[in-house]
Amino acid sequence: MPSLSSRLQTLTTFILEIGLLYVVIFFIQAQPAYGSMAAFLTAAMIPLLAFYAHRLEKTFNIPFFVWAIGLGFIFKNTLTPLTSSPANLAWFTTFLGILIIFGGGLELKFSSFKRLMFPILSLSIIGATITAFLFSASLSGLTSILNLPLSIGTIGLLGAMLCSTDPAAILPTLKRLKLKNPDDKTLAISESAVNDVLGTIITSFFAALTIDAVVKPQSLTQLYSHLFGLEIVLNFTKEIFVGVIIGYLAYHLLSLWKKFGTISLASFPFLIGIALTSFLLSSIWGGSGYLAVFITGLLFELEHDYKEVEHFFVNLVDGFVKPAVFVILGSLIVSSFLTYAGLGILISAAFIFIIRPIAVTLSLGWFTGKGKIFTIGDMLFFDVVRETGVIPAVLLVAYLPFLPDGELAFAVGTWVILSTLIILPLLTGYWAKRLKVITSDK
Repeated sequence: MPSLSSRLQTLTTFILEIGLLYVVIFFIQAQPAYGSMAAFLTAAMIPLLAFYAHRLEKTFNIPFFVWAIGLGFIFKNTLTPLTSSPANLAWFTTFLGILIIFGGGLELKFSSFKRLMFPILSLSIIGATITAFLFSASLSGLTSILNLPLSIGTIGLLGAMLCSTDPAAILPTLKRLKLKNPDDKTLAISESAVNDVLGTIITSFFAALTIDAVVKPQSLTQLYSHLFGLEIVLNFTKEIFVGVIIGYLAYHLLSLWKKFGTISLASFPFLIGIALTSFLLSSIWGGSGYLAVFITGLLFELEHDYKEVEHFFVNLVDGFVKPAVFVILGSLIVSSFLTYAGLGILISAAFIFIIRPIAVTLSLGWFTGKGKIFTIGDMLFFDVVRETGVIPAVLLVAYLPFLPDGELAFAVGTWVILSTLIILPLLTGYWAKRLKVITSDK
């Protein structure tokens, strides 16, 4: 942790640099040709703000996601060429989501996934579904009590969007702690990778029922009952089947490159090209594009010199793509965001301290106990290893601009993301020591 004087010096330097950046932006915007070049300023600002978010995280030990949201809000006017078009915004954030999920597949070793497949799928699918429903039910009750104008469809969408986990802010803490059961870390990473895909699939189904449907659902029970209808089950099965097949075929394309190719400047673009093609083909043929991308990355294990390519890709995702999502999220915050702070914080508390423990207990309890994979302490530890992060942010940005009550929903979703990113990393180390799931600090 940097000293107080060092942090103050960094903060002072940051304020001066931000001030200078504002002057430069003002000068650029005053030029007659700015109107036709505004998109280039937006493209330049996103990586610059991503850099500052990482720099501030290193100094103040607050996750870069939080800084990225704040910086996006400060420079929201500069990002207007992107954020003013819902279609362009949806396309750009989907592109970022593809890279994130593909990177998650690359990071997750297939051998570890196979060994822990059943607890991973249980926590990621059953747990995420329970989380989505309980969150929607809690939000429905609160909005009814407070008489707030959120439709059932939007409430269901929020639950589906926010059921995905992203333990990225917690991982630095896990690296400092020596866990007695190394499978805990594997499960945390795997849960995030798998339920990111599940969250996107459920969200797409609910979006069709909420945004595109002529008859809107009138109750949460009615909305969720559609998930078990024959048509939805068949569509869901098709999405899974096509996504897996396309992902498997794309993996074989990567395998051919790995077998006959050589490391070159084209290696990294080839990975991105295959990921995008996998997403496109699966989506066109009625499958889950995100699932296809994840399967492609999961099956493809880079070895030897190819690790350089994987390392570069993962750094791109963590260093630029994820902060970019949160910069955009911050740029969409409006004045009503603070108006709904009470509701956002209240539902966040329920999300962290009630909904997550219930979901973990019901989905992981089968694999917990004497002689099983996880101990009771491990299961309780997972109550705090859960942030709502980047894929929920992607889905918020992509879908909510198309909803009439999207402004309120966006505020609630953003409050949940911020709360989990700030609170849970602070609890992880303390809770791990209390549960005695660690041997010692590294």
